[in-house]
Amino acid sequence: MSLTVSEILALEGLSAMRLRAGKQGLQLAVRWYYVAENENIAEWIMGGELVFITGINHPRDEENLIHLLMEGKQRGIAGMVILTGDAYIQAIPPRLIALADELGIPLIEQPYLLKMVIVTERIGTALVRSENALQISQFISDLFVYFSLFPCIAEQMISHAQQQSGRKNRKK
Repeated sequence: MSLTVSEILALEGLSAMRLRAGKQGLQLAVRWYYVAENENIAEWIMGGELVFITGINHPRDEENLIHLLMEGKQRGIAGMVILTGDAYIQAIPPRLIALADELGIPLIEQPYLLKMVIVTERIGTALVRSENALQISQFISDLFVYFSLFPCIAEQMISHAQQQSGRKNRKK
């Protein structure tokens, strides 16, 4: 279950999110999102997360943001999103932008006006749909293998389906 950072940024309704650094990491796989409201994130992430930093419940200065990015690099995050606006984090520090570029970690700016509920719903839905499509594809692939190994079963299923289809057509 994953989409790339680039695919996440292309989701409908998320056009206000802007890539600020780490362009070389746009093809990293996003496994899930995580909203970081702790001083540290290493113990809360497993790798592949798109980490959101709001600054609402924990004040964020330049040093803390750099620390979070370094922890994220060590844990294999897919990217970091910083919510910016007048209330909490006014702007992304230039040192953080430079470091994200150096590390190859996508750094995305999200205006506070773009509601988190919309962002997380779009990302979560897209990730689940991606996983479902993968599972369906795998199931169909497995069926083809099974039917190629046991063609008589495939013939029986086709015959049964034709009979069922004929019965439904006769009822009309």
